[in-house]
Amino acid sequence: MGNNKENKLSFKFQGCKTLCGEPRPLYEVSNFNIEKACLAIIKAGVFLILLTPLVFNPANLFPSVFSKSIYFRFLTEIIFCFYLLLLLANRKYRPSFSLIFISVSLFTLVLAVSTLLMSINPFRSFWGTIERMDGLIVQLHLFVFFVVLTAVFRKKDDWQLFLKFFILVSLPLAFIGLCQKLGISAFYVPPDSPKPGLLGPFGFQRVSTLMGNPIFYAAYLVFVIFSAAFLVFAEKNKNAKIFFSAILGLNFLTLIFTGTRSAWVGVFLGVVFLSFIWLFFLNKNKRNQYIFLAIVLIGLLFFLIALVLFEKGYLGQTDFLARYEATFYTLVGLPNARIPVWQLALKAVKERPWLGFGLDSFSYVFSKYYDAKLLALVPQSLFFDRAHNKLIDTLIFNGVIGLIAYLLVFASAIFVLVKHREKDNPFASLILIALLIAYLVQNFFGFDTISSYFCFFFILAFIDRFFSKETVEKSVVSEKNEAGLPLRKEVKIVFSVLIISLTITALYYFSFLPYRANLRFSAGRRLFSKDKVKEGIELIDKSFYPHSFSNVEYKFFALAAFQTSKPFLSVLPEEAENQQLVSAKIKELAKSLEEHFNAGPEIKQMDGYLLLAQIYRDLYLRTKEPSFLDDEERLINKALSFSSQFPQTFRVGGEMYFLKGNKEEGKKFFLKAYELDKNLSELYEWRGAALIESGEKEKGAAFFRRAMKLGDFYTKNNFNLSTIWRITNIYEETKNYPEMARFYEEVIYLYPKELTPEPQLYASLATVYFQLAEKEKARQTTEKMMALFPALKSQGKEFLKLLEGEIESSK
Repeated sequence: MGNNKENKLSFKFQGCKTLCGEPRPLYEVSNFNIEKACLAIIKAGVFLILLTPLVFNPANLFPSVFSKSIYFRFLTEIIFCFYLLLLLANRKYRPSFSLIFISVSLFTLVLAVSTLLMSINPFRSFWGTIERMDGLIVQLHLFVFFVVLTAVFRKKDDWQLFLKFFILVSLPLAFIGLCQKLGISAFYVPPDSPKPGLLGPFGFQRVSTLMGNPIFYAAYLVFVIFSAAFLVFAEKNKNAKIFFSAILGLNFLTLIFTGTRSAWVGVFLGVVFLSFIWLFFLNKNKRNQYIFLAIVLIGLLFFLIALVLFEKGYLGQTDFLARYEATFYTLVGLPNARIPVWQLALKAVKERPWLGFGLDSFSYVFSKYYDAKLLALVPQSLFFDRAHNKLIDTLIFNGVIGLIAYLLVFASAIFVLVKHREKDNPFASLILIALLIAYLVQNFFGFDTISSYFCFFFILAFIDRFFSKETVEKSVVSEKNEAGLPLRKEVKIVFSVLIISLTITALYYFSFLPYRANLRFSAGRRLFSKDKVKEGIELIDKSFYPHSFSNVEYKFFALAAFQTSKPFLSVLPEEAENQQLVSAKIKELAKSLEEHFNAGPEIKQMDGYLLLAQIYRDLYLRTKEPSFLDDEERLINKALSFSSQFPQTFRVGGEMYFLKGNKEEGKKFFLKAYELDKNLSELYEWRGAALIESGEKEKGAAFFRRAMKLGDFYTKNNFNLSTIWRITNIYEETKNYPEMARFYEEVIYLYPKELTPEPQLYASLATVYFQLAEKEKARQTTEKMMALFPALKSQGKEFLKLLEGEIESSK
């Protein structure tokens, strides 16, 4: 009894007993409770991070990327905070310097050096853009995510649970993909086909679920498919094998529905690798080897026969089959839009070979090294911000050193998988090697977003822990605690407060402020489009804050929206107040955006110059203030000094010189644009627009009509009546009815056969004939209209009665 009392007293004053019966000091009790709490929070945070692919807020601008990135960053900062607190309590959670850890650290270090010391715009390279949400800040978050995973979780049970949850997250996405394909629901994603699905009104040729882009979803599926295959072979429970096999099959089906060739090729080569290794290294049966080779040859034969049948037109060619065929052509090196962009990038690498231009610099490089020869495959309105090749992107962003560091990450992971593969089930580790091969191949034709990039770092952490020597030899991690960092209690408290304070600050600046700005801009733009001009502009103004990485993009998007808005273009008196408000805001934003470009290399620089030049032109057309043409000329000269290979720059400049009255210089600019793109239709169209805007309207209309016939205006996708009415209004204004009649005849004759005829064209032509006193032609045109449109017979008869009366009176 006495001993029991002593034990109770010792518990009260000295500590508690450990599992081994030894007394634990009070500070260890405190550390133990802190450790348990931190571990629980970190584990919950990891599960929440694995839900990142499901995050989607339609209220955001670029919801598929932006909302996911902010979500990932927010949770990563929280788990890192508790990881640092965990280190204060117990030093056993220090990172282990494994081969993969070293390679990932080296890659991150190279990115940091490239960004902070060598980037053409360190600010942009650090923060990235709202459209891609990349940049060093995301790379640092991914590195922290990797560190926390590998340092904290060292039991195979934890990793199996994480991997299973990671795969289960794909189920709701697959369900959404099937709903899109069947037409049941679009899930806030614009359909890409006018044809409805089998079970609903929405048409999707390529599903994208909540990723916003089929390519992004397919990149994510590469990880899911091979991870599910890993569990099929790693699991010992038969029901679990069946369950994960079903998930694998479902996700493979949705991969096909994405129509993403890069992912198809990646998965195909991953499967080929597995088949080859199994057949020639794990299976020594000669009969099986011959059967496998026969299957490969038969499959190749069917593939080639299908290509021939598609080419000869014997098989109907859907969009899916067209992409399947294009995959082959890309692989054999036939024309593809990406290839000349890659060539451009490789040319640019020579300027900064070792550490590149910095993250998110490709739009600048693309514009600077642009060659008009790209117009044969790349539309002039398309400005690339990625090479659509991760390896080339890495070369541009981080140079040869960065690319080597990136490839070393793959090499280290493959080395660990080969060296520490399970002896009784080596095929499971080979599946993860196939995953890395498939991911690398699909990235040869694409690029990462947070949905695929976080998967990559998760799988790296999984390989590092699940296949490391430490984990293999110690499948159950020792419960013995180590002391926390050798610091006094007061110092630990100070450090804890500092860590929490810095985390709150990071959450505010890295997540809350950008997210609030995005919501404000998106909401403001919606209000503006709904004619709530003042409220919309006020919200858009609130999306700008000092030193924000998003200011350039929001100003660019706001100017683009204002330029084509009804208040700015309207001539109605009731819109005068709104027009004044919008014009003032346009002037303010244009000046501010130009200051960004003047400060140094920036994203959207070339398309920004062209946008600003055309905005100053529009301001001149509205106000007739010559100073706006001077502003436009300044922007044109800046664009030309940046790159003289864009035809659009010369077209805008040619139009500007016509408005200034310098037509000879304008003609030179238009001809220079033609020399670059050899597009005669564009030459006549812009020359016509310049003549109309400078007052020579009939001459301009003649150029416009020539452009319409030379180009693809009279086709299903490009025909529009607004252009027709614009030209007829010119003839109406000048009372040139004979030319108006000839124009209507021309339009009716060339009208696209795929479109339903427009009755107003016939009615207007009949009216013009009537005006010209060509009554017989007016009657014939009206009768043709009545035959084509029976519903208009009553109106046609009324016009014929009027016509007959005119004929009788003339007699």
